[in-house]
Amino acid sequence: MGAAARAFLGLDDAVPVALCLARLERQKRHDVLLDAFSRLDGGVLLLAGDGALRDEIERAAAPLGARV
Repeated sequence: MGAAARAFLGLDDAVPVALCLARLERQKRHDVLLDAFSRLDGGVLLLAGDGALRDEIERAAAPLGARV
């Protein structure tokens, strides 16, 4: 991730970042991604996209706080 993007998002250079750019639809299986990410120590997951499951995914990501 570029330095300007990290600075804009307030992310330290040492923090691992993953980006998922996809439509927020059932077949994309964001539920599996969030479950796997919740098992990791550290890092930030950025989700970019929109779709029918946006509200559901936001609720599922809420317990992970600032990490998602």
